[in-house]
Amino acid sequence: MTKRSRNIIIMLLISNLLVAIYALVITETLNTCKNDFRTITKDYYTDKTLFIRDHMYKIMKDYNLSNIEAMKICSAVYDYAELFELQKYTGKYDAKELVLSIIAHESGFKSDALGSAGEIGLMQIMPSTAEMVARLLAKTDYDLYNIRDNIEIGMLYFKFKLLESRDVEQALAKYNAGRHFMNYISYSNKVINIYKYLRKES
Repeated sequence: MTKRSRNIIIMLLISNLLVAIYALVITETLNTCKNDFRTITKDYYTDKTLFIRDHMYKIMKDYNLSNIEAMKICSAVYDYAELFELQKYTGKYDAKELVLSIIAHESGFKSDALGSAGEIGLMQIMPSTAEMVARLLAKTDYDLYNIRDNIEIGMLYFKFKLLESRDVEQALAKYNAGRHFMNYISYSNKVINIYKYLRKES
């Protein structure tokens, strides 16, 4: 075997070894990513499942909802609380349970609720407010009687009030009465009392 042939064989062996090492690294990286994704996904869905389980039967019983309605409401509240990172702005209050408390007070969990001033749906949103928030969400097709649409728009609007007030009680009042409110104590107290009840019973 000539020296040139030996060098070619050595180069081929080294090349094959490098390919094998590269393939091993890629495989290990992909496996790590898959495991990380599974962990994140598992944690997310475990937390969501627990939240739904802990609250849907309570609101079904107290507000005469079907299991499908209760599940849709709890699922939407969980999803949009995570998406809008609402917990950052509610301090000692659990953001998701606080939103459930708003819904309980505003509409009694009735997705077809219509207020005396034209407020619509679960979170009793004025059409003009919905139009403003929907523009920010780049939503052109929405229905305030739809559970997910109403909760998405209502929760983002509530987040604006939290950012504006930096105080949960005032944010609740502004959510209810807009920027100009005379006395926020009564409305806020009612929502907070429902919140305490939900936490006690869940």
